[in-house]
Amino acid sequence: MNVGIFFLQIALLLGLLTWARQHGFLALVLFIAGTLLGANLCVVQPIELGGIQSTAAEAFSVGALLGVGILSRDHGPNMARQGARLALVFVACFAVWMQSHLLYESPLEFGSIKQAFHLLFTWTPRFVVASWFSFWLSQLSLRVWLAKSCPLWLGVWLAEGFDSALFSVFGLWGQIPQLWQVTLFSWALKSFVLACMLPWIRARKDSAV
Repeated sequence: MNVGIFFLQIALLLGLLTWARQHGFLALVLFIAGTLLGANLCVVQPIELGGIQSTAAEAFSVGALLGVGILSRDHGPNMARQGARLALVFVACFAVWMQSHLLYESPLEFGSIKQAFHLLFTWTPRFVVASWFSFWLSQLSLRVWLAKSCPLWLGVWLAEGFDSALFSVFGLWGQIPQLWQVTLFSWALKSFVLACMLPWIRARKDSAV
């Protein structure tokens, strides 16, 4: 069941990315911002995929960097940098809005709703900053690879490895004993997601595969 839902999410991501590409720069920025939000929200809920415990955040992470890669190919590296910045600003504003919303006092009869809201949106500041910082540096590395005429899929794959390592160091250092295993597992799952997306990527005329 979970595996089927995971594949469905990947298909939906590709469908949305196709729509965003057809509608231009702002639609791609919206897609990147949405996948960043998805990655930050889905990381709080563990899921089991084929007997392995993980989260759905990896699929959204791949979608975000793939969106940046498409943005860079379609509109140039400068617009890709601007788009990534706008997406991060949107996500940061959303986080501030949600944190301020948690300050409201709710009637007692709605206490369970407020508790659920707290569980979903009370993000650990270290994780949030690590996630944003990792994305920013990894999308920079992706644009460097693409500038060297690297195929889109390979650039995303290398950038995702960088992203996994950065998040593990900045977000999990000192909390998990075997950090390198977490990093490799995260990259392996992202590689699987990217492999599922590869037929779509290769079908792009400008993918340079």
